[in-house]
Amino acid sequence: MFYSPLKNSVFRAVWLVMFFSNVGTWAHTVTSSIFITTLTTSTILITLVQTASMLPIFLFSIPAGVLADFFDRKSIVIGAQIVMAIVAFSMAMITFADSMTPSLLIATTFLLNIGLAFNQPAWQATSSTLVPSHEIKQSAALNNLSFNVSRCIGPAIAGYYFSQLGPACLFILNGISFVVAIFVLNKKLLPKENRTKVTFRQVRNGFLEGFFLYKKFPQIKFVFLKAIFYFLFASSIWALLPYIIIVYNKLPDTNLGLLTGMAGIGAILNAYSIYYLRKRLADHQLTTVTLFLSAIVIFFIGQVSSFSALALIMLLFGYSWSIAVSVFNGILQSEFPVDVRSRLIGMYCVCFAGSQALGGYLSGVLVHTFGLPHALIGIAFSLFIIFSGYVLSMVFLNKTLANQYEPG
Repeated sequence: MFYSPLKNSVFRAVWLVMFFSNVGTWAHTVTSSIFITTLTTSTILITLVQTASMLPIFLFSIPAGVLADFFDRKSIVIGAQIVMAIVAFSMAMITFADSMTPSLLIATTFLLNIGLAFNQPAWQATSSTLVPSHEIKQSAALNNLSFNVSRCIGPAIAGYYFSQLGPACLFILNGISFVVAIFVLNKKLLPKENRTKVTFRQVRNGFLEGFFLYKKFPQIKFVFLKAIFYFLFASSIWALLPYIIIVYNKLPDTNLGLLTGMAGIGAILNAYSIYYLRKRLADHQLTTVTLFLSAIVIFFIGQVSSFSALALIMLLFGYSWSIAVSVFNGILQSEFPVDVRSRLIGMYCVCFAGSQALGGYLSGVLVHTFGLPHALIGIAFSLFIIFSGYVLSMVFLNKTLANQYEPG
């Protein structure tokens, strides 16, 4: 069953710690999304919050992956948590002083996510070593479940308490979640790795090798290519959601947290179904389904205005997005050697974050230029063309690109 890794006491404890940290992170993310709409109504500035969130991951994921492959991953994870705690508390102080501006909010969001960029490769590679090899895909699904359950709770906290406590208190909550994670991971849980000493040349060569691992593992090229196209277009939902809810439809601030939470519920449904879906569909078939579902979601989210319709759309979007993330993470954590896994995860994070950073900015520009409904129709149509092309390649070539390049 997909929950079997939780029988491992170490994995279960680490999983719970990171869950509570994710709750704080999601509360912080939604708080920033609501906060920016109180500082400006510019579509481009609002969507730049997502770009600022993703750009550090794009810039630093490969260096972070190299460090995680050569140095103690526990130290990297804890160091990243310290950086994020400092930035979160600094944002709270600036907000308490009533000095926050749109540009400063975007800049501090960028700094916060530098810590996240260095945390992710080390954390994902570490979590995959805490369970037997036959449970790695289940552990990846559980990590995704943790992330998405926290996506339900964190946004609900932010949506409910934003108007009552203000953004500064919610930034403090995130900082506290990092402090708790630092204490528990350092004292109780993650084992310190005994790494042999490495030279600067080894690190440099490892860094350069990280850019060319696709030559050693040619099947990874298709995985990355499909991830880039999917996240480039699907990320428009995350970037535009604050604008759609608060500015365009003029719904209450609390609805942003609730609708983000609906996406989390969709992801939870996926966590329960992905184990059975994998038995019936190959990985490339699952990701093809997500292309189709996401195109439908992007088309309709710009055409409806009621909370109930938006909630149903976000539920479906969370389900499809989570399938894609689970499949990509599962492939990376199970199909490739441990000694290069962090660098491959780093490369994937570059694709994941770079696509979202660019997609968020472009979606803001498109809405600013053409208006929300027309921009979303264009994005959905582009995603549907990619879906159609992939399906046609499977039907008429009699040997899909996925079977040729993609493991699993």
